[in-house]
Amino acid sequence: MVNTFSYIKVTNKNLGAKDAIFDATVVANYGDPGLDEDYHADILSRFVICKLESCNRTLTSDRYKNMLIVVKRPQNLWISYQGGFLSNPAKQKRVDSELNSNMGAAASYSASAIPKMNNPYKLGDKIKVKLIKDGPPHFVADKDNFFYSECSLWDASNVDIKYYRTWHNQGLNSNNYIVRNNGTYNLRMKTIAPTNDTHTIYCATINKIQYEAFSLSLFPEKANSLISLFSNASGFRFYYLANGGYAFQNQFSIPLNFAKYEDLNLEQRSRTYVTNCIPLIVAAPNTFTVPKSRASGTINYTPTYIMRS
Repeated sequence: MVNTFSYIKVTNKNLGAKDAIFDATVVANYGDPGLDEDYHADILSRFVICKLESCNRTLTSDRYKNMLIVVKRPQNLWISYQGGFLSNPAKQKRVDSELNSNMGAAASYSASAIPKMNNPYKLGDKIKVKLIKDGPPHFVADKDNFFYSECSLWDASNVDIKYYRTWHNQGLNSNNYIVRNNGTYNLRMKTIAPTNDTHTIYCATINKIQYEAFSLSLFPEKANSLISLFSNASGFRFYYLANGGYAFQNQFSIPLNFAKYEDLNLEQRSRTYVTNCIPLIVAAPNTFTVPKSRASGTINYTPTYIMRS
């Protein structure tokens, strides 16, 4: 069991030069939540949760903050609430970086001028990330607007508010273990949690089932070994005792309260706008203008002559 992962002792590369480029794999908050969610659409459109390669390293309590990372999405993908957040999705307006706007609930926009992403993030996508250099060294919950949301609603009893809509279920069928552990319910828990009483400042979070669905999706051939670790059903967990053990061994979710990486967007993710001209439609008129009156008259013609010598 000790050699389950070939990269288990890979050196932590997070300590490299600030201009270094790292490989990362998408774990959670994938898709296009800025357009697909009614609540917290603004903050969810700003980041994606990833794991620094190698993504099959065991997530330990003393290292998870250097392994699971919050990655800033390109700002042209961000969505904001136009005119402030409204608790009535049917009347809600949202706007993108080009000031295009949508009106109404995500499930049925009454006006839709914001295009969807041309290549939404998916579970297991490989991306290139880099340490954030502009502005502060990184974004920190409770200090930066990056973790601010205009939506201050956080009602645990309201599925629409605290959970992603049904699109967020990648990894659900990766293994029976996920289904048995209420995978649908847990996968759809939003990867944010409020950090203040007003529910306006959040930190990113990820829960046990979301992470384990990611691992089982990427490494189905190692399912038996992984489930032994996830379920604490064997002595395998004691191998990691010196490193704090498996990160989710004694907790269901873990906070990620800073973002210090940004997506280099080598995949050129964007919102593709249609700029084609609307075709001109020509229709025959059903009435024709006519002069109000006709009157006869004379034409005065006075020619001019040029004499040549």
